[in-house]
Amino acid sequence: MPVELNGSHLLFWWLKTDAGPIGPSRMAPVKADLAANEQKTIDSLLQMRTGWQVKMAWSAYNELIPGRLEDLVAARVRSLFIDAGFADWLGNKYGLDKNWSRAQINGIIPQALRSNYEISNATEGAFEQNATVCADVIRDFLGGWPA
Repeated sequence: MPVELNGSHLLFWWLKTDAGPIGPSRMAPVKADLAANEQKTIDSLLQMRTGWQVKMAWSAYNELIPGRLEDLVAARVRSLFIDAGFADWLGNKYGLDKNWSRAQINGIIPQALRSNYEISNATEGAFEQNATVCADVIRDFLGGWPA
């Protein structure tokens, strides 16, 4: 991405809709969205250098995943999968096939040992910005936080 002398290249991240804003307006940034949108922008800029590594890691280790899941099943470990619905749809569209992954997971891990939770219309950015949503799901999966 070209860097502009006037800093206008930063507007690309500020106005990027795939990861926000996620505040009360759910539209173009307004004052109520500023903190969330700023965090989204900072996170996006920080991950710009290494985001491709996540995608490569996803595909580079596919062959190892089934055996590792089988080991977890043998140990009777319960697994939680939190999915970003829109990101999964987009990944499917461009070849990062979530349907394949889900079939592998469901085929190996019995339903009694697996919990799936999908945040509808969410992207990876929603996980970054909605940490409380993810924390709530994890809390419920674990049976609550210690008192």
